[in-house]
Amino acid sequence: MIDKELEAIIKCHEHLTDLDNDSRMRVFKYLFDRYGLLPSQNQASSNMHILTEAYEITEVEDTRETPKKAEQKPKKVATNGKSSKSSIGQSYSLVTSLNLVSAADKSLKEFFSGYETKTNFDYNIVILYYLKYILKEDNINVNHIYTCYKHLGIKVPNIVQSLRDTKNRKGWIDTSNSEDLKVTIAGENYIEHEIANK
Repeated sequence: MIDKELEAIIKCHEHLTDLDNDSRMRVFKYLFDRYGLLPSQNQASSNMHILTEAYEITEVEDTRETPKKAEQKPKKVATNGKSSKSSIGQSYSLVTSLNLVSAADKSLKEFFSGYETKTNFDYNIVILYYLKYILKEDNINVNHIYTCYKHLGIKVPNIVQSLRDTKNRKGWIDTSNSEDLKVTIAGENYIEHEIANK
C-alpha cells in the first residue's frame, strides 16, 4: 500500500513542479472535491510520517539516476512563436492578425496596466474585455486569449480550464461557445466598477 501511495506522491510532485501556485491550488481543490473528505488530523500526520521517510529514501535513489535522465531527449520547444502547448498538452496558436499595439485607443499593455490584476481570473476578464470592447473583435477564441498572454509576457495557464474556472467561480465570462467567448454583465460591471484602477 505504501509503495502505491509513494508512487502517487512522486507523480504528483513531478507534475506540480512546473505549475504556479494558483494552478497548484486548482489541482488540489479538484483532487479534494473529486476524492472526498480529508482524513482526520491524527490519521493524516501518522500517514505522512511514514510516507515522508519513504519519499526521502526515494529522492536519494533518484539523484543517483540523474545521468540516465540526462541522456533522454529534451522536450521540444516551439521556436517559431506560432504555437505552443500548456503544461498539460493543450495546443494554442498566435492570432497574427491581432493588432495589440496601435489599432485601438489604447494598446493592450496600456489598457492592462490600468488595472490591479492579481489572478488568472483578472487576466482573463481584462483581456477578454479589451478584445471585445476596445478592439471590437468578433468570434474571440482561446487563441486570441493565448496571443494576449504572450504579448503581455504572462505565464500561459491551461487557457481552456482557466476560462472555465473564471466562468464557474466568477461568472464574468460566457464560454458556452468556445469560438465566440463573451463578457457577461457581471464581467462588464467588474471591469467598469469593481476592479481597482492603478
